[in-house]
Amino acid sequence: MYNLSIKFSILALLMIRSYAAAQTVDPDFGRQWYLENTGQVVGGVAGVPGADVDVLSAWTMFDGASNVTVAIVSTGVDPHPEFASRLLEGISFVGDPLNTLDVCGTGTHIAGVIGAARGNFTGDNGIAGVCPTVYILPVRVSDSCASGISATAQGIEWAADHGADIIVVSVSFSSGNSQLLQAIDYAASLNVVVVAPAGNIGDNVLAFPANYDDCIAVSATTNRNGLTSFSNFGMGLDLSAPGENIYSAWLGDAYMESSESGATAAALVAGAAALLKSYNPNLTGLQLRQLINDTAVPIGDPMLFGSGRLCTGCALQQASPPLLRFEHDLLQPRIISPNASTTRTVQLVDVSDVADVDRVFLHYQIDDGPWRVTSIRHISGEAYKLRWPAIPCDSTLSYFLSAETVSGDIIFDPVTAPLLNYSVRGGNRVVVFGDDFEADLGWLSLDTTGSDKGLWERVIPIGTSAQPAYDATPQAASFCYVTGQHVPGQSDGFNDVDGGPVELWSPEIPIPSRNVELSFSCWVESLGSGTPDSMVVEVSVDDGQSWLLIDQIPATAGWTSQVYALREVLGFSGPSMRVRFSIADLDASLTEAAVDNFRVTWLPCSTASHDADGNGIVDQEDLSEFITCLGGPSAIIADDACRVFDVYGLSEVDLNDFSAFQRRFNP
Repeated sequence: MYNLSIKFSILALLMIRSYAAAQTVDPDFGRQWYLENTGQVVGGVAGVPGADVDVLSAWTMFDGASNVTVAIVSTGVDPHPEFASRLLEGISFVGDPLNTLDVCGTGTHIAGVIGAARGNFTGDNGIAGVCPTVYILPVRVSDSCASGISATAQGIEWAADHGADIIVVSVSFSSGNSQLLQAIDYAASLNVVVVAPAGNIGDNVLAFPANYDDCIAVSATTNRNGLTSFSNFGMGLDLSAPGENIYSAWLGDAYMESSESGATAAALVAGAAALLKSYNPNLTGLQLRQLINDTAVPIGDPMLFGSGRLCTGCALQQASPPLLRFEHDLLQPRIISPNASTTRTVQLVDVSDVADVDRVFLHYQIDDGPWRVTSIRHISGEAYKLRWPAIPCDSTLSYFLSAETVSGDIIFDPVTAPLLNYSVRGGNRVVVFGDDFEADLGWLSLDTTGSDKGLWERVIPIGTSAQPAYDATPQAASFCYVTGQHVPGQSDGFNDVDGGPVELWSPEIPIPSRNVELSFSCWVESLGSGTPDSMVVEVSVDDGQSWLLIDQIPATAGWTSQVYALREVLGFSGPSMRVRFSIADLDASLTEAAVDNFRVTWLPCSTASHDADGNGIVDQEDLSEFITCLGGPSAIIADDACRVFDVYGLSEVDLNDFSAFQRRFNP
């Protein structure tokens, strides 16, 4: 365990900044009594000065770095201006899995409490969150203002698996089940802190999941240090936080005051945990919980308030500071340009003001090669220039950072290194044609066999047992192509595919080389006792005069994503292409299909093996073949052995390909 006390001399250095430095210029900060209670009147009642979560004193020491993610398991989160730039791509466990927009307001409201930016106002409104730099991961478990216990459990486990450091659950249930308990225990096993409200019905028994041992249970207080009329309480309560008349972000770009919000109390604790984790990334989940509970301000009966009211500043003062802390954007690029070094700036903060940095290193590995170490150059102040080495196309660079003080202390980034590291891939991806079907870009719906229904239509789908009720594009998009829009009031098979095939042709798409990738989302269903039907996907390089088979996709059980490297399709070439989707029903089954998120992407580098003779190594025989291919007739590369040397997919072998060959040459 880390020592949770710190020497007075270090504490004095941390507190040397003035209290005024923590003040914020957000116009509505005065309405956020829960962050600073000066006795202002809220809901017709004058508050008790200091009956807040003490965030201003915390900000005098530290107001967050971009190194922590809080998952909000709730009603979804809108991309509000207060945190839109830090809103990650999440998931929904109800309805459209890609649509995490807020369906009720709760998720957006508590996201503002946790992570609204400081000093970013552009008009008459603006608030601040407890940890104003935090990344927010939306996990929607509601299709209204009510949530199901199964979806909530799935959401908790998904968040734990997808980078959440803290999880706040806004919903409460009168009883739990094994699935929810398993989700809480699973998150705890991954060192993830889970916070939930004590409940919202004024009962003397904690609701679930707050009732579970591995979940921080939070009751809701008033601006006068009393328990709200709606908050649950009882055995197992950890602590309390404000939860009445809470002003925060709302749907769209609005703001609203919520009169009753037990979820806000939990959100304030989650925000404090995020600020502590951001301050010292080495703090474990158990240490964060201990810090928050041990530093709470006692305000009454532990059955009502647990260890007391959340005191963010108290917790931060008692947190054991790291000697150093790396700070950089968590949104690391997944792809960097191949065959060229790439630079980024990272910050190395001397948190304690007593550490003397000696050296900073980049540790890296290319594919399965040996680990190497190189120094990171100091620019000025806390800034260091991270330079990734040049890596070949389609290679993966794994890396982590380390810093060493003159006294021999070493820290890592990520803190789990070298067990878990960052990674990027060398490559370029250029979308040459993309269509989410929100506009008509010239697709053709054809029937060449006389089918009178089930023709492809660009619509906002209604949905049946065999057809989607939503498109596959994340967030606000609506349209996709389906085989016959459902007619309300009619049977599910009223407008499905009968006979066929019915065909959907893309417009003609110019391509720069044969090294392109086709991707799309699709939904295929075939219900009944007959032979299951499949959706056929084909490509044409002669404007539809002939077609090359890409795939036959059987029933998908919902929206799925498909990706194809078209260079692997025999006979595929440029300079243009069309794609055709077709499906038929020849045995009276219930057959439907849908397509969305269509992309054709150029990959300027390929998976060229350089192994022309296929013996598993790139040797002298391959070099001889390379020399034969160098500068050879580009028109035949797609059909002969020269293709294995064509790194950039340009249907030619030149000196640019030779540099890649040299790296793999092992005589």
